[in-house]
Amino acid sequence: MNRPNWFYILYLTVIQFTIYGVCEELSVSPIAQALRVHESGIFECSFENSSYNSDLRWILFDGTVLLNGNTSEDGRFINEDGILKMTNLTIPDSGEYNCVNVEVNTTVTAHLKVYIMPSYLLEGSIVLAINGVLFILFIYSMIKTYREQNIKDRMHAF
Repeated sequence: MNRPNWFYILYLTVIQFTIYGVCEELSVSPIAQALRVHESGIFECSFENSSYNSDLRWILFDGTVLLNGNTSEDGRFINEDGILKMTNLTIPDSGEYNCVNVEVNTTVTAHLKVYIMPSYLLEGSIVLAINGVLFILFIYSMIKTYREQNIKDRMHAF
């Protein structure tokens, strides 16, 4: 079956557009991260084709939209060319962060977990105390065994 020459040109154009054009994937790095309270972090959103990075918006966990160059009301979140800079994080900041490219209607999601690092001072003290008691019991049993052995040795000597 003979197809017109324009069909092949159209077919190759669509393939080239798909491989090299707008259909390139939007990505975010890292895709997920866990940070302690009061720490800072970043999510970097980008296309392989840098010409589409001009209109990258971030939608924060609470629905706030940060356009390129904008800062959140409290000043802790900044969108700089698709890089979301986060400072002084709090527990409620945990959630999903969406990077959106309006130009090609593409969204990618990153996940943030903010946590409090627990203090193990009490647990460490308890473990240390238990080890101390066990050590004292060990020394006591060694001394007791030594004395009992001495008494047996004296009785056999007579």
